[in-house]
Amino acid sequence: EEGESIIDILPDRTISIEDQIIQREIAQFLRECIQTRMKGRRREIFELYLKGYIAVEIAKELDVKPPFVSREIKEGCRDLRRWLTQRGFD
Repeated sequence: EEGESIIDILPDRTISIEDQIIQREIAQFLRECIQTRMKGRRREIFELYLKGYIAVEIAKELDVKPPFVSREIKEGCRDLRRWLTQRGFD
């Protein structure tokens, strides 16, 4: 875990500083959207999804069916794209 935090703070020299700042702003905005705009199961699903879990693993963890998780991820991604667009991130 210590190595992961070091890697996270190293600059990515393949993109500009401005783009790095925008990426951080987008990531923060998405986290805020998930925490404040998503409700119930969709929020739980996205919190696990963003940790790297796949639909089958999320379904098992939350004791729901995989198609439900897949549908929630699809609809949640659509919402996130819409919120990003409304915020001015194209």
